[in-house]
Amino acid sequence: MTLLVGDIGGTHARFALAEIDAGGTPLIHDERKFVCADFGSVEDAMSRYLGENSQAARCRRASLAVAGPVTDQGVEFTNSGWRISSTHICSELDFERALLINDLEAVVRAWPHLAESDIEDLFASDARVACGNTSLVIGIGTGFGMSVIPNGDPTEVISTEAGHSSFAPSNPWEYEILQTYWKRFGRVSLERLVSGSGLADLYQTIAEIEGRRVSPSSASEIAERATKGWDRVAKLSVRMLCELLGSVAGDCALVTGARAGVYLRGALVEAIAPILKGGKFRERFEDKGRMRPYLRAVPTYLIVHPEPALLGAAAYASA
Repeated sequence: MTLLVGDIGGTHARFALAEIDAGGTPLIHDERKFVCADFGSVEDAMSRYLGENSQAARCRRASLAVAGPVTDQGVEFTNSGWRISSTHICSELDFERALLINDLEAVVRAWPHLAESDIEDLFASDARVACGNTSLVIGIGTGFGMSVIPNGDPTEVISTEAGHSSFAPSNPWEYEILQTYWKRFGRVSLERLVSGSGLADLYQTIAEIEGRRVSPSSASEIAERATKGWDRVAKLSVRMLCELLGSVAGDCALVTGARAGVYLRGALVEAIAPILKGGKFRERFEDKGRMRPYLRAVPTYLIVHPEPALLGAAAYASA
């Protein structure tokens, strides 16, 4: 079986073809990435991909990983103007079947098909032994996503909207940022700070607090400047993002009981991995007062597979 698979976020839409062998193992190929803002709808973006690939043009089935809650095979994005419906995709593109799955749930569905080299231990020098069966995946893209694997079974995934829960500061510096954001946004959610769009806002806000003038920049540009070390505001912003991510990941582990491990994924996390490893991410992850020993035993990992959501969308369709 050949099907069209996609990973649709707030900024980019990625499409590929998936070949499913007799054993249900997907092979992903012919990946393309498009900017969502260049298209009026997902059908327009899919049509571009189908028109540029003769093999894809013959596909009549699709499975799309989407960055948002899926209800009745439909989703309305919080970080873009797109609305996606499996019924509308089928009618507009003459598809026989179109499936939608939350993008973090798709990452979990890819679990059985990931190699050992696709998962990197963030703190290999520290001895940590996983306890229990529950783990979670945190995705940092345009927004913040999280899915829970309650029994170690990738088919039993709990998709969440944790990114829209309220942000809580842990020190006076973060409280100062929060006060600025209260005035600007009103309510402040986690993904206002802990996300790609959050990093772009942090960069501007920290510059304002320090009395510096900087140009609006994307998360990828800020990450590159921070890792190269020549932009002080970029370094401060990325370090703060890493600390906030550690604090939030530790909170999420406590809330879900994810003692088997916390897995991070996203191009931004991979880009800032050197700062993540060398900074206070793990310190903030464990810094939970009386629950420090509990979290000290929870391992943290980075998923480095280039397209786990595409792989998972294919696995979901073949289940």
